[in-house]
Amino acid sequence: MILKHLDDFCARVLQIDHPNVLKVDADSDGIGKDGPPFLLTSRVKDGCSLEQVICSGTEIDENVALEVLKLATEVSSRAHQKGIFLLSFPIRHFLLDANGRLFMTGFESAFNPHFCDKPVALDIRKYLQQFSKDTEGMAPEVFRSVDTFTDTIDVFAIGKLLEKVRHLKMDGTSLTSWSDPWKCVAHHCLAEDPAMRFQSSEQVLMYLAEWLTSEEHQVVQVQTSSGCFSMSRYPVTNREYIEFCIEKNYPRPPHLRDVAARNSKEDRWNLHRLWGPLLPVTYVSCLDAEAYCHWLSAKTGEKWRLPLEEEWMHAAGGCNKKVYPWGGDAPDKRHANYDRYFRGPTVVGAFPEGKSPSGCWDMGGNVWEWCSDIVTEGAPRRVIKGGAYDHAADAMRICHREAKVVACRSAHIGFRALREE
Repeated sequence: MILKHLDDFCARVLQIDHPNVLKVDADSDGIGKDGPPFLLTSRVKDGCSLEQVICSGTEIDENVALEVLKLATEVSSRAHQKGIFLLSFPIRHFLLDANGRLFMTGFESAFNPHFCDKPVALDIRKYLQQFSKDTEGMAPEVFRSVDTFTDTIDVFAIGKLLEKVRHLKMDGTSLTSWSDPWKCVAHHCLAEDPAMRFQSSEQVLMYLAEWLTSEEHQVVQVQTSSGCFSMSRYPVTNREYIEFCIEKNYPRPPHLRDVAARNSKEDRWNLHRLWGPLLPVTYVSCLDAEAYCHWLSAKTGEKWRLPLEEEWMHAAGGCNKKVYPWGGDAPDKRHANYDRYFRGPTVVGAFPEGKSPSGCWDMGGNVWEWCSDIVTEGAPRRVIKGGAYDHAADAMRICHREAKVVACRSAHIGFRALREE
């Protein structure tokens, strides 16, 4: 069985095409004489493993940590293209050569659920424990069924790697940790509910590349026949909104208040499903959203406000006669979060195939978004657009509109902001 696994292992590693993945070398430690895992790799001359660096007490430089995370996400993404799940990223599997170049090795946990036989499928843990000493750090759903294998399994493994390289101590009930972008990444890698994690390695990589090093509100420029404006690339997140609440001493949404103050067990669970720094903020009224825009304007010295419905539709691609923000294709789980599939909001920016032509994410599904249009003259109601995680596909049509009173706060309504040019 072990020899068969090693043959399978070699075949899987050879499928992962990345310049920093060390290829199999038959002359290396094929029988594990150096101890598990069986590192079937070329030796890195005058190098050392990341584990040796950490155990020596040396602090891992933030830039090195970023490169480690990027390498893990890139390799994971390429493995998924071959149907392979890596399941764990132990720090001993990351090697630095004498010049500080980073390599990755050690894929004894690599697993393809589509090609496992019935005994393995019935007891995945027992099978993996024959070859890997890292099963305790794997995502809990790994051991339930091969049907539970999705990209979020490796996202969990990336979170475990991040904990090690950044020496993070996570507190899932504290808002104070949200000021640390590394902890925000870890939070949405290690969430117990896979629907609350980043939905792919690519999404983790996007966060590391775009968001981690930027303190600015992410925007895209939208061109119209009468000029241009900038629209939030993503719906406003819990992390962004709580900064406003703290600074202005503004009333917080219920899921961003003290956990102990929540009443019933059901209430605690429902509010927990909305908790997370990079989930879109909900339970905000139109008046709350306008107050946030006023605060952001004062903070940045720029003019921020809620979009008009027409502006929202331009950003969503409506000016090009598109049915949905991504075009005319019938929606499915690749495009958006809708119809209760994820049982709540997802991390913003999870669905690249649902992105609008202007570059806005989540304009279909996830949460409804406030616009500033008055529905009926004199009535205290405003337009909401885009649909939500608990609404049907038709609500995501660009032309679809609903309306709520300005003071309405709901678990499926959020907003994004517009910056005037």
